[in-house]
Amino acid sequence: MEYYAHSKNDAGKRQEMKEHSDNVATNASRFAEPFGAAALAETLGHCHDFGKFTRGFQDYLSLCEKNPSQHARGPDHKAAGTQWALEQGLSLLALLVQGHHGGLKEPAKMQRWLGEKMKDGDARSALAIARETLPDFFAKPIPTFPEYALHDKRTAEFFLRMLFSALVDADYLDTEKHFNPDKTAVRGAENPMADLWERFEQNRQELTSKSECSPVVAQARKEIFTACYDKAEQTPIGEPGRFYRLTVPTGGGKTLSGMAFALRHAIRHSQHRVIVAVPFISITEQTAATYRAMFDDQSEERPIVLEHHSGVAGRDDDTGDAHPNAVWSRLAAENWDAPIIVTTTVQLFESLFANGTSKCRKLHRLAGSVIILDEAQALPTGLLAPILDGLKELCAH
Repeated sequence: MEYYAHSKNDAGKRQEMKEHSDNVATNASRFAEPFGAAALAETLGHCHDFGKFTRGFQDYLSLCEKNPSQHARGPDHKAAGTQWALEQGLSLLALLVQGHHGGLKEPAKMQRWLGEKMKDGDARSALAIARETLPDFFAKPIPTFPEYALHDKRTAEFFLRMLFSALVDADYLDTEKHFNPDKTAVRGAENPMADLWERFEQNRQELTSKSECSPVVAQARKEIFTACYDKAEQTPIGEPGRFYRLTVPTGGGKTLSGMAFALRHAIRHSQHRVIVAVPFISITEQTAATYRAMFDDQSEERPIVLEHHSGVAGRDDDTGDAHPNAVWSRLAAENWDAPIIVTTTVQLFESLFANGTSKCRKLHRLAGSVIILDEAQALPTGLLAPILDGLKELCAH
């Protein structure tokens, strides 16, 4: 019997379980590599859908094909992989498998849920079929956690959240590729930081030459910019995870100087994107407009700058803009697949502490990124302790 992960797409093609398993494992591994979890993510990609190796789930896919407009809730397909992870002593990975649809749960809740799901024997049967269908996976040694990951509860929690993000995004992307290949074709924006620096420098000089500020202000801006550039070039190689502070009064050009530091720092440490978080939507919109003027070319297929906050979502919903750039923006906002992201601190930190799949999906993009917190003094004082805890974890690991 053939086992499939997804029903027929518009081309009439089903996706085999092995294909989906391999694709998710490959992408999850790539997403988790920057924080030392490639092998664990690969394992998650292979085992997350073991529960689809059942007659019940295959019958459900056939039902979906016969009645495409009436997709009922399908049989559980998470228990088998969750149980397998527990049997291998990977109880923390079991949480991620169980949560890849529906979100992360507490260990006690997961155990109660799993106890109920294991009663009918379907999960055991699915595991037996998985062993026959994916022999190469079961022959591999069980991966270990990076040495730092289980240092303490807080570090372990953030590590698991990042690993969860890698699994969820990889799963979403492969499913989308099967059902909506046109969307997949729009995604992506591979722009090396060195190329963005060249574009930034060229447009910055043009913008500076048109500035109408006084000579005193112009000189101050130049000195600030030079200091940011020099500081980025002096950061120790191999030690990107640090905090840096830029204190500049209004009108001092910190929007451009901060980006200069971020780009040079990213180039020096082989990082992949810049994330700018601003406390107020009005400033977020201004900042995004400034960066779009410097980086984006309307003739290009994909923009460089992604603006992501509730105000953008509202505009898109109202206009239904089908322009390729607008479509790219809506898709890139799902997982922050962009070289430069301008967002709000609310969006950033709510995602960092979330347990749902949609909010957590983007978190793995924080690895290998430079994060700029603009107007840091506006962070809510009552939440500073968890916010700093989260930032410290990102920097340390």
